[in-house]
Amino acid sequence: MARDAAFCFYYAENLRLLEAAGLTLVPFSPLTDAALPQRLDGLYFGGGYPELHAAALAANAGMLAGVRAFCRSGRPVLAECGGFMYLMETLKDLAGGEHAMAGVFPFRAAMGERFAALGYRQITTLAATPLGPAGSRLRGHEFHYSRIVGETGTVPGVYAATGRKGPLEGRHGFLSGGALGSYVHLHFASNPQAATHFAQACREAR
Repeated sequence: MARDAAFCFYYAENLRLLEAAGLTLVPFSPLTDAALPQRLDGLYFGGGYPELHAAALAANAGMLAGVRAFCRSGRPVLAECGGFMYLMETLKDLAGGEHAMAGVFPFRAAMGERFAALGYRQITTLAATPLGPAGSRLRGHEFHYSRIVGETGTVPGVYAATGRKGPLEGRHGFLSGGALGSYVHLHFASNPQAATHFAQACREAR
């Protein structure tokens, strides 16, 4: 799991359920570590503030290359909000600087002055993901100031999302190989089987 000043938002219950499913959590820093830890079977990128550390993240080319290669290997990856932004091609900060990210998803993220989304979410998966089969349902929260800029049609959208006022338009989750990326912070206690499925995907990858 990515854990440093750029990636610091995780539900404690998610981590507890992943450990209960048999996983060992190995923290690493995309900011300061030169490479991924050895012998990993999956990756979990939580939310945080990559926009405040975009230059340093972009400068850590070894880590970016390692993350890119890991994601392309087909092993399971979950990236939420800030972690999702890190797996995009570029991140534009509020000053207008555009910084290269991991390039797993062919998207560009751009920060805005006002929030782009805020609210509780319920998602239903439209295809099999590392969190379970199609039709899996989880709840979570979405709150971010960045937006995806450009076309997203080249990557399958795999979430049907509902908010307080009903179904949400647009695409809300993306799958690239074994990498699942979304702005929604999912709470595994809403569907503990999601942690079990992720752990199983890690075991199968090993």
